[in-house]
Amino acid sequence: MNRLSLTRLIHSPLNNLKALATGLLFVAHPTLAEPQETELQETTTDKALIERLEGQDFESLLDTPVALNPDWEVGTPTKINQKSSRTPASVIVISKEQIQWYGYTSVAEVISHISGFSATDDLVQSSFGIRGIHPGVRAGNRSFKVMLDNQPVNFGPNDSNFIDRNLIPISLIERVEVVKGPVSALYGANAFLGVINIVSKNSEEFIHKGNLATLEVERIDDAGNGFFTELSGGSRLYGWDSTYGLAFGYADRSGLTLPLSSPQYQQFADGDANGNGGRVLSSQQDSSKPLTFYLKSRYLADDSSRWQVALHYQELHSDNVFADLNALQTSGNSVVDLYNSFVRLDHDRQLNQQLGLKFDLSFKKAAPLSNDRIELGSDVFYYQRDVSYESIDLGAELNWQTNSWGQFLFGFDFSNDEHKPQSFSRVEKRDGLVTPLTESTSIDQDNTGLYLQWLSQWASDFETIVGYRHDHNNSYNSRDSFRLGLVYSLAEHHSLKLLYGSSFQAPSVELLHRRPVQRGDVIGNPDLAPQVAKTLELIAAGTLGDNIRYSATLYQSQVDDLVVYRDDVNNLSAVNAASADTKGLELDISYDTDSFNVYFNAGWQDIEVSDHSLFVLENRPEGELFPELTANLGVSYIGFNGVRLSLDNQYNGKRPASSSNVIAAEAFYDLDSYFETTLTLQGGGKWFGDKASTIKFQVHDLWDGQHSNPGFGGVDIPGLGLRYSLSFGQRF
Repeated sequence: MNRLSLTRLIHSPLNNLKALATGLLFVAHPTLAEPQETELQETTTDKALIERLEGQDFESLLDTPVALNPDWEVGTPTKINQKSSRTPASVIVISKEQIQWYGYTSVAEVISHISGFSATDDLVQSSFGIRGIHPGVRAGNRSFKVMLDNQPVNFGPNDSNFIDRNLIPISLIERVEVVKGPVSALYGANAFLGVINIVSKNSEEFIHKGNLATLEVERIDDAGNGFFTELSGGSRLYGWDSTYGLAFGYADRSGLTLPLSSPQYQQFADGDANGNGGRVLSSQQDSSKPLTFYLKSRYLADDSSRWQVALHYQELHSDNVFADLNALQTSGNSVVDLYNSFVRLDHDRQLNQQLGLKFDLSFKKAAPLSNDRIELGSDVFYYQRDVSYESIDLGAELNWQTNSWGQFLFGFDFSNDEHKPQSFSRVEKRDGLVTPLTESTSIDQDNTGLYLQWLSQWASDFETIVGYRHDHNNSYNSRDSFRLGLVYSLAEHHSLKLLYGSSFQAPSVELLHRRPVQRGDVIGNPDLAPQVAKTLELIAAGTLGDNIRYSATLYQSQVDDLVVYRDDVNNLSAVNAASADTKGLELDISYDTDSFNVYFNAGWQDIEVSDHSLFVLENRPEGELFPELTANLGVSYIGFNGVRLSLDNQYNGKRPASSSNVIAAEAFYDLDSYFETTLTLQGGGKWFGDKASTIKFQVHDLWDGQHSNPGFGGVDIPGLGLRYSLSFGQRF
């Protein structure tokens, strides 16, 4: 196609213009024609599209975003494609362009800049609270469900989610769909306060631009050096569309100092510089080694049938220097060394214009690796844990599009989990002799879920959703979840949404059956019940002109059977001993042009916790770990010679210390608020052959704010502080 023919097409009548736009979308995204795939849809005016396509050659045309301010089509909130302004949920979409503009390196970084979320980081993994509720000690992101292309990625033994650089190579992410609020009516247990679905890229980008190799080096100002490398690519062969990504790295955090806010700070300081007394104030030989691999391949058998297979493997390997037990020991570090994996097969078939059928089958496995260990301060021995998890999950869905009654979704899923709860052995450091300390057991856990969803448009301005799900689990019996929603179209691209629903978080096998081997450890509670939330949301969302997207949400949630940790002098035990009422406001707004992006979001929440404990320090009426106010502001501009400058700013208000540390301090206290800025400079060219090269320089915590994160067991966690990174990427 030459420029003359392209110009003729652009200036032809309107129907030819629409045909051209549709064709461009199909070239860039062939999967638009497939059922149940969520893709970016064109929403700008025909005039804007003409201006952007005029005078470009064909290769540049493929790289041109078709919409300045897309009204995203998302599938996560309802499993049925709908525009984000009309879907009955509070939904935020972070695109691959936004990830690139601001230089995000992990899903955790992406989430930390979304309203309603607040992160803590124990230097093993990031853990998030959402809308005022933080799951507390050893949180592990259990308050929301994390999925990779619709497959849950939870670490089965404790249902935590590893979402740092060990989840998926960032260069393989197409977008991140974040749904806040009740989604258990569709996704069952642990879609408690939201769902995060990472949608990976298909092969189009890699076929057009080339595969990508990236190397990043990092310097932490108060610690050491590190590196991280990624390899991602895609191809089409014999009808199979495949993408893959591999990432691994190393970070040296040695030298970070215990924050002064830590209740046990003086006890650590009483030892001298050589650690006499068994403890030191700064981390020694503290490293992290993330690893992840993801492969996705799909086969389009014909226009109505598609197969897909996916394989995922991740490792969480980190020294646990600031652990809630046995922190900063001179005898050696506790080490968290775990792997988590799944293999999944999907089949979609369109039976006719009204009926679509989907099947999925997955196998999951997780366990510790060889370096996993628990140090107790002894030069003679350490503890080693043995825990494993295997699961077979299957599901089926029937999507029925009626002519007059709307769209129905009927679903079924079943999981069979084989757990070996944690048991411990003593390992002698001198000769490696292993002595079992606790007996190994096995537990089978089965869950069957049945769900129904009905979407209907009663008039041109009204849409409704009704959802119901029943779960039966052999550990916590039956749970029913529901969702009711109404969407009212105020005008084109503007809507009001009203949503009410329930959700629940199931107790993990660890919390039900864990057996401790040392004082202060968590002991299982077989009577622990699921936490249940009921949430009401009022949402205004839409787009203004071609450039502005906005969303404002008022919410109120009542959480019953809230899990809190009780200290019985010897151990911690999780009990359903509290309830919480949270209400808040979230605001999101963004402005986009071809060369400029600015976004702002803020979240305010107020929480009232009713605790039944008679111990004063265990009653936390304003909750723990979560600030009252959070805000994010980002500005990105591409200027001379294609160099992009971005500033990403984050504010977190004061965070109440953990209940564990309040008890250790024998007083209530807060961690200071903080403001953190990330500066990113990016540029590129074709420096090696005809494939693109990119270079990125980042400064994290630009003002070196030295903020701390809430910890547990008498210690708070130091932040990484000022750090620099330089990365180089090459297409090939």
